[in-house]
Amino acid sequence: MVDYSPYGSRLLINFPEQAERKNHPQFYQSAPFLSLAKELLVLVKENKADLTFLSAFDQEIFSDGDPRKKKIFAETFGNFPNCSLKLIGFK
Repeated sequence: MVDYSPYGSRLLINFPEQAERKNHPQFYQSAPFLSLAKELLVLVKENKADLTFLSAFDQEIFSDGDPRKKKIFAETFGNFPNCSLKLIGFK
């Protein structure tokens, strides 16, 4: 999908392969997490920040939100009462 390089990243266009990857049930488990996740986690643990994660989902594929996003949130920041996930549907 993206060819990462210290000399300049570029988008690789291969729609069938990209669609297959992003729709895979384990997509979010294999994707790298936020680069600033450690810093956010420290602030959350010290109760110095409230976090709301906003994420879009395709309502034609997931009528009640993408369960993969719900699962990865529940396994990470979902353990903290000062964190929430807001899924925004689109058609």
